Amino acid sequence: MISVIIATRNRPDKIGPCLNSILKNSFSDFEVLVADQSDGRQTEEAVRRFRDRKVSYFRLNNRGKSKALNFLIPRAQGEILAFTDDDCLVSRGWLKAVNVSFKKNPMVVGLFGLVLPYQPQAHAGQFCPATVSGQKEKLYTRPFCHSGKISGNNMAYRKKVFEEFGLFDERYGPNAITGSTEDAEMMLRVLIGRGKILYSPRVRIYHNRWLEPGPYQRTMLVYLGSSTVCYSYYALGGHLFAKKVVRHRFLKLYWLFEKELRFFIKKSCFDFGRLVLAGRELWFQLRGSWLGFRFYLSDSWRLVFKRRN
Repeated sequence: MISVIIATRNRPDKIGPCLNSILKNSFSDFEVLVADQSDGRQTEEAVRRFRDRKVSYFRLNNRGKSKALNFLIPRAQGEILAFTDDDCLVSRGWLKAVNVSFKKNPMVVGLFGLVLPYQPQAHAGQFCPATVSGQKEKLYTRPFCHSGKISGNNMAYRKKVFEEFGLFDERYGPNAITGSTEDAEMMLRVLIGRGKILYSPRVRIYHNRWLEPGPYQRTMLVYLGSSTVCYSYYALGGHLFAKKVVRHRFLKLYWLFEKELRFFIKKSCFDFGRLVLAGRELWFQLRGSWLGFRFYLSDSWRLVFKRRN
């Protein structure tokens, strides 16, 4: 059995189409667990319209996507847990592709798939975040920079992974202090622990979230800052891949500021918009590095006290 895990909050108009796409899947041996952290009752009403025994609804009073996922994982009956978001629509063969991918690759413990923007022709001038366009299957055995390569709105793990590596870190994800990157942090933990992760474009979903340029830019800054928290944390832990990611990101900003300075000296004017964006990127990266340091220090002290006791 596959257990589909969905955390939702204040999206009653999105959760219905999402559930409908899942229930139409050609693969039949599955259940759907929905954790609702909404302020009102509209999302609950939208879910309960599906009078299907496969769907289980849970209302939570806390906030944080990772908390919702961690609430559902122990309650899932499946050996494979498939995760998607409430603003996504899965392909008809999604669950079958998940099942086949794990069966064909028994050494694989985690799976990520293709994430396409939903009906882009109807959203001219808007942008869809958290998409993945890779068309080639790839097996990951070492940690890597996840940006653009995987997304948590289309991922699956064997349930035993959470018994071996722990649940999602609740400091990451929407409505947590970081705002995102719970998916990448979990993936990196698994890869560092020598688990194998597969990316397969056959595992396909569509992301139905469209943003105007301003909100899209802010969303991408949140992604940048939260992932910097994660990579800074692992860099402080001595992981070379994470050190390279953090170094490259700060060097990229340095090169941008240097380019603008040279342009100013030559033309006596700045590209003010680019300079403001670079400044915001710098702020989010500095904040991310500081939070990564705080997380690392907190976990280190917790480990010391644990060993003493």
